[in-house]
Amino acid sequence: MNKKIIAIAIASALTAPAAMADVTVGGQIGAAYVSGSKGFSMPTAGGDLGQTAGSDAYRTMADSGLSKLEFSGNDGNAVFKIAMDIRGLMSGSAGQLKGRDFWLGYKFNAGTLTFGRMPAALAGIEGDKYNATFLELRRTAAVATTYNNSTDTYYTSPIAQWAMKAGGASIKVQYDPADKTSTSATEGYYAVSVKGQAGAIGYFAGVNNGQGKDTGTSTKEQNMKVGASMKFGAVKATLMAMNSDDSTDKNSAITVFADMDMGNNLSAGVAFGTQTSGANKKDTMMRLALTKKLSKATKIFGGYVAKRNDDAAANKDTNGIGVGMAIKF
Repeated sequence: MNKKIIAIAIASALTAPAAMADVTVGGQIGAAYVSGSKGFSMPTAGGDLGQTAGSDAYRTMADSGLSKLEFSGNDGNAVFKIAMDIRGLMSGSAGQLKGRDFWLGYKFNAGTLTFGRMPAALAGIEGDKYNATFLELRRTAAVATTYNNSTDTYYTSPIAQWAMKAGGASIKVQYDPADKTSTSATEGYYAVSVKGQAGAIGYFAGVNNGQGKDTGTSTKEQNMKVGASMKFGAVKATLMAMNSDDSTDKNSAITVFADMDMGNNLSAGVAFGTQTSGANKKDTMMRLALTKKLSKATKIFGGYVAKRNDDAAANKDTNGIGVGMAIKF
């Protein structure tokens, strides 16, 4: 066949129709080698190769949430996003792919209205730069707040969200309008969060009703997160207070973390959090970390994290150390 005809056919196939929405494809791949003591826990959602509360010390390559594939776009003011957790590919199990974002909506002059599955309003508003690594604050004693109807996920659905900016602050309002369905565990769920800057002080706050009103239980719940950050020269320090009350158990936590710019794209981080619940039960979490940016898209990170769990019959004190890499695309 004539090579020019083949070239024209390929070019035609790759040319988007004029009616197609503008689409951006991106994501990230990352993982870390982690050595954990007996009983050291890492998240398992999404196909991590690490273990949780194992009976033996271990060393493994694992991803605590870095790897993802995202499609986002717009058709004028109409917007959408589809994102997938691709950690399952590390273990060769495509069936372990899990959903992240799946929403669509419309941009108005005053803000954006979206519907679907998206991050809970309280999730990540503190700005932990080690989120989704084995060094993260979430899923540890450093965080007491429930983000939605589950204690272990940043995402909630199906919800409606109104997001806007006012006076330099970013505001989110979320609500689950579902009623008497078997597909929504968050019926009646609501959440409000705000994050902004007031002079030299950054601030964030949020509240939700946890499990909503119709989850098959009569438990009432309310969760709160509030904090502030400030720069002191090369150091940015954040203080955060959290509370979770589900009428059967109350949890509260105080966490402080700081990141220092050491120059040459190198930064160091420290964090300490303590959580109190039940009958004077107190858990703690401490970390020391380093990050080196090799480029705008690539970074390496490493550090040490120690945890204490007062509930544990054994292995109350655990620790892990590791080094990892992440590349955005």
